[in-house]
Amino acid sequence: MTTSVYRYTRYQGGPELEDKTLALMLFAGKHGSKAYPTVDELHDFGRRICGVSQPARVLERIAQAMQQTLLDARQDARVPASLRQKMEAAWQPGLHYAR
Repeated sequence: MTTSVYRYTRYQGGPELEDKTLALMLFAGKHGSKAYPTVDELHDFGRRICGVSQPARVLERIAQAMQQTLLDARQDARVPASLRQKMEAAWQPGLHYAR
């Protein structure tokens, strides 16, 4: 879930803020975190917690779907260009997990 493209304020008239953490807590070992994991941490999480034997292949398929979604959004009049551009910028760092 990409939430970083939406800005919020903590109080009426306050400064706009941007959340650069995961929407949900990722559990690794006994501790959870909302910080973005490294590639190795994500692979480890996939294997140990999710039981995925080849997490790199799953991430590659997800990255391909993300790229296709962005291409489709360019052709969809319902998706404002400004939102699509924000999504592209937000998704670029995540695409490195599949490389």
